[in-house]
Amino acid sequence: MVLVNLPEKEIKKIENDIYDIAFEIEMGTDVDISPIIKNIVQYEYWADVLMDVDTPEELQALNDMTDVL
Repeated sequence: MVLVNLPEKEIKKIENDIYDIAFEIEMGTDVDISPIIKNIVQYEYWADVLMDVDTPEELQALNDMTDVL
């Protein structure tokens, strides 16, 4: 996970560049990289809640809620 101090709109502008860099690293090292880019404030808000997630369905529900924020 890459935590950044950028608003969601700015993250959207740079995420493809980050994915391209990860792909280049993958091709050169045979190491799979799947970066997840999140705003640090949003992460800190949800961090305590995420620790209480017991099932994949609960995690998906939380992810769906953060997409709305």
